[in-house]
Amino acid sequence: MRQEWCLAYRTDVLNRGHNTNNYAEATFHVIKDIILTRLKAFNPLALLVYVVGVLEKYYCGRLVSAAFVLLTKPYLLYEKVRDRAAEIVSVSADAVVGLGNDMYRVLSAKDPSQHYEVQSTTGVCTCYYGQQGEFCKHQAAVRLKFGLLYPNCPALTTGDKQQLYYIAAGSCTVHSSFFAHFASQWATARSISGGGESATPPVGVSGAENMDVDTAGDECSNNTVDGGQIRQKLGREVDRLCQLLSDSESDNSMTTAADKLARQLEVIKTAQQLYM
Repeated sequence: MRQEWCLAYRTDVLNRGHNTNNYAEATFHVIKDIILTRLKAFNPLALLVYVVGVLEKYYCGRLVSAAFVLLTKPYLLYEKVRDRAAEIVSVSADAVVGLGNDMYRVLSAKDPSQHYEVQSTTGVCTCYYGQQGEFCKHQAAVRLKFGLLYPNCPALTTGDKQQLYYIAAGSCTVHSSFFAHFASQWATARSISGGGESATPPVGVSGAENMDVDTAGDECSNNTVDGGQIRQKLGREVDRLCQLLSDSESDNSMTTAADKLARQLEVIKTAQQLYM
């Protein structure tokens, strides 16, 4: 039993630094506090409706928020690790050396006589934090110098954002270049808030952010709908609604609903807001 629960016996488990049951606890927290709002479902059928309907919409919203860089915690975490990695890279030119076969040797930040080995394909390191797959400063140092993409890096690439949007929306009619815009928005926001030298895009390291811009979304881009047809369809629907409102001009409820729809459309000022 202790081999399964004691951390000393679990150093070879690839859990990305999650040694507790926080995934299960976080899931129950979402269901109890957000989906059920601390209330009980009357029967299993009602609970099924909450899980299939409300919970799915919640997760879709979270995926879209991650794709549009509305969740800043991963990027703040990446910047914290990246700042420590920059200190290692600045020590000397030999602080980070490639060994071949996706292996790299990184100098220890505390002991100059000690080195750690990083495997970039699986995202592991021989240090205490990285041996279980957690993104450590030694992996970040390799990323800073060679511009590599890691499977466990907190910051998302343009391809990652497009895939998250595809999972949430069920279709991918948005080109990958659309999601690259949000990296520059992050940099601008960090500059305004006083980010200083760390105000660079969180995933824009040596061009690594855009390494998969053209290839990651090729499959999705094939499903792109013609913009002219969409505009014509939208115009027909607007004309139909206007005619419906004209025919029911004496219906106060119809007029109130149309006014509410018009006010909602007035909020849309940019193309990005259409995806929210």
